This record gives sequence, C-alpha cells and structure tokens, in this order.
Amino acid sequence: MDVVNVLWTGGLDSSYRIVELSRMDVIIQPYYIYDRTRGSIKYELKAINKITQDIKNNEFTKATLLPIRIVNDYDILPNEKITLAWSIFHDKYGLGSQYDYLARFARQYNLKLEVGLESSNRSKAANTIKSEAKLFEYKDNNYRVYSIDSTRSSKEAIMLFENMLFPSTLWHMTKLEEIENFKKLGFASTIKKTWFCHRPILGFPCGHCNPCKDCLNEGLAFRVPIIGYILGSFRNQLYRIYALFKKLRAR
Repeated sequence: MDVVNVLWTGGLDSSYRIVELSRMDVIIQPYYIYDRTRGSIKYELKAINKITQDIKNNEFTKATLLPIRIVNDYDILPNEKITLAWSIFHDKYGLGSQYDYLARFARQYNLKLEVGLESSNRSKAANTIKSEAKLFEYKDNNYRVYSIDSTRSSKEAIMLFENMLFPSTLWHMTKLEEIENFKKLGFASTIKKTWFCHRPILGFPCGHCNPCKDCLNEGLAFRVPIIGYILGSFRNQLYRIYALFKKLRAR
C-alpha cells in the first residue's frame, strides 16, 4: 500500500483515524495546516506530539508514523474555481472555510488527503456531501475509505472534494462510539490529550466556540471544564461591552 496522507488537527476525529491506522501495515504521513486565524495552534500541535508518543509506545502499533508536515496557509496557492465552489456551499450549507484551503492544498500537492469526518447531522461538511455528492467505497484489506463519485455528484462537490478521502469507519460512528473505540484499541488515556477548542482561554476550552458546542451537544460535556465555560462567558460579555462602547463612541 502507498503512503496514507492524513489531515491531523489534534482533534478527536483525526486522532482516532491516526490511532486506527496505526494498527495497520501502512505508512502514515500526517499533515497539519497552520491556519493563522485559529487561536488554538499551540494546543493542537501539543496534542499531536503527545498522541504521537502514545502511538509509538503502544505495543500493537504496526504502522510507520512519519513526522508531521506543517504547511502554512499562506503557502497554499489560490484557485478561483475551488474557492467559487466552496463559496456556493458556504452560502447554502454554512460549510467552513477550512474546506476551501484543504481542497486547494490537496490539489496543489496532488494528494489524496484523508479527512476525518462523521456523518453527523450537526456536521455542515457531512450535510454538504450528503446533499451534493454520492460516495463510493475503496477497500484494501482493513483499509477502507469513501471517495466522491465523479459520475453522480454535483460539479461543485467534485471540484471541492475530489482530492479528499473520508474514512468509512468514522463516517458511520457517533462521538460516543468513537470514545468507546479509543478504549477498545488501548488508547483510553489518549482521549483527554486530544484538542478541539478554537478559542481557548487561559489554557481551557472556552465552551462557546462551535467545537465546544458540539462536545456539549454530543454527550462529551466532560471535555469542557466548567472553569473554561465560565471564563469563556466572561470573555464574551467583555467583547459585547467593548463593541457597545465603540458603537456609542462612534456616534
């Protein structure tokens, strides 16, 4: 089997996929996109380093895990056709901006890039794919991924997702099932090492960004400490007061 290229953010889904692949006889090449708009970069990279050690220290690891390649977002070339396809889906489904630069990145480097994604009704990306595309499954022993069917998908979906692969196992899991599978694979302690919050405050998940809201709504409230939620609420209130002050001052 060729090298498996995987987007690794340090979050639960992508970390689970790396752990799952570690049990296979494959070479894993993880990629991290250094998105300067995110306030969580150092926490994500720290999570990746910790989980890498867990995988290397696990006696059942078969795969070769290559050093992560960090790609700066400003090194990803523009592509008007991809960005147009993304903007259509952003307006229609609220698709996140990361799918624009991920598509451009994969096209630029001619990669088939695995992106961990669940078929959750809360996932804007999954809803986009289910509405605009048809998937077919590629299998090679234990390795299973979905790919866009270019004969039965919209032209925008093909443009945006044709270089992305979606792990079949993750596609059919809930977050709670994912947690249980971490444990079954012997990585129970790894769960708390993953990172998800986009706007941490004093090192705590904020409880108010979209990934934090997903945790709270999908049975994973234990991942959002109450102190982080309180600090996040206080910060949001300060932002509101500051915005009101600026508005009054501008009059």
